[in-house]
Amino acid sequence: MEKHHNTPSIPNFEAILTNKDLLLKNVFIRLVKGKSNTHLTRPSEFPGIWEQYYIKLDNNSTDESMSITLRKDMLLKMGLDFETLRRAAYANTLSDIKIDDLGERTGMSFAGQGPAPIVVSNKRGTNGAAAILDYKNILWKLNWECAIMCPSSIHECLLIPIPNKSEAVGQLPAFTNLVKEVNRLEVKEEEWLADNAFVLTLDEVLV
Repeated sequence: MEKHHNTPSIPNFEAILTNKDLLLKNVFIRLVKGKSNTHLTRPSEFPGIWEQYYIKLDNNSTDESMSITLRKDMLLKMGLDFETLRRAAYANTLSDIKIDDLGERTGMSFAGQGPAPIVVSNKRGTNGAAAILDYKNILWKLNWECAIMCPSSIHECLLIPIPNKSEAVGQLPAFTNLVKEVNRLEVKEEEWLADNAFVLTLDEVLV
C-alpha cells in the first residue's frame, strides 16, 4: 500500500530533501491530466498529459511505501538541476514496467484477431500509466508498427495493435468515445488521465 503525502508532514523530511543520492534513487514519474502551478511537472509526449515528479520511499519492514509529490520550490533545497532529476526519474520509472496480455488477464479470447491488446503498467500497479513513456521500446519489442493507446487511468494504459498508421487514425474517434465512456462509468474522476485515445507509432504520437 502506498501512502501519499502532498505536504512534507513526515519525520526527517528536510534530511530526505537534501540527500541527493537518496533522491536520485527514489524519484519517479506519474502521469496526470493537466498542468500544476505548484507541483513539479513537465508536458509529456502525449498532448494534455503531464509528467509529475515524486519521491517514493519503501518501508522494508512492512508492505507499505510513502510518496511525496515534489513542488517547484523544492528544487533549490535539493541542490539538483531539473534535467538531472528528470533523467533519474525516467530511469527509475522505466525500470519497473509490467506488460500483461489482456486475453490472459481477463480470459477473453482474441483468436483469429491477431495479437491481443496489452495492458501497460508497473509491477506495483500504482501510477503505472507512466510506463507508456517507453512506448517506442514497447512497440519495438512487441514487433508492432502501430497501436492505439487508451489511457485507462493514472495506473495503467491499454495498447491495441493496429496494422498501420492510416488505419489507426481512421479508428481513433471510436476509441476516443470508448475512453470517454469508460472514464465516466468506471474510473474515479481524480484518476482520469485523458479523455481521448492516441495513435502511437515508432516515430510519433497522434491525437
